[in-house]
Amino acid sequence: MWVMNPAITTSRCPAASTSSPHPGEDPLTAALTWAQSHLDGPLGIDQLAAQAHMSRSTFTRMFRARTGTTVHRWLVTQRLDRARHLLESTGLGVDVVAARSGFGTPTRLREHFAAALGTTPTRYRAEFAGRRPDDVAVARPRQ
Repeated sequence: MWVMNPAITTSRCPAASTSSPHPGEDPLTAALTWAQSHLDGPLGIDQLAAQAHMSRSTFTRMFRARTGTTVHRWLVTQRLDRARHLLESTGLGVDVVAARSGFGTPTRLREHFAAALGTTPTRYRAEFAGRRPDDVAVARPRQ
């Protein structure tokens, strides 16, 4: 059973806008859902831990057990998924896609695309934009 520790407050991470989880709501799931809706801003372990009302070490341990990966790798994957969606479904410029997906700059977006997908955002858009989901063999990030 999850019990909120009153010693853990958002004062350690003032940028986190936390709210108490609803009764029965898994705090880790709630924090990850919150993070997915805030990918365009800076996110870190301390902010996510505060969102889950956990210490950094407890959050990190539970996160790794649940996802099998690190917070950083999970965030990059989520941001790549957001960027891919925006490239496939909008005509936004690469600079706007980079900002909305949390990479900040087109250069960082291109670096992550090259490392994970072996292509550039522009080439990705040219190949996948406007296709129906069942027509596309989903390109997944490299592990």
